[in-house]
Amino acid sequence: KLTGRAYSVINGEDCETVERLCSFLEKAFAPRKDIDDMRGERAEIYMKKGEHILDYRPRQRITMRDT
Repeated sequence: KLTGRAYSVINGEDCETVERLCSFLEKAFAPRKDIDDMRGERAEIYMKKGEHILDYRPRQRITMRDT
């Protein structure tokens, strides 16, 4: 039995097969990027030499929010 967010995602959808159910759940909960993409983006979070803090902080927030 599905509960919580999983139930909300599937509610009203036609999931006659387990494959279709898994597909809906993967689209809703699986990361959009693979682990290598995330690692590459995390490496960019570090403050670059000579970078001003006011340029660094927004870049950090955007990267953290997207992962």
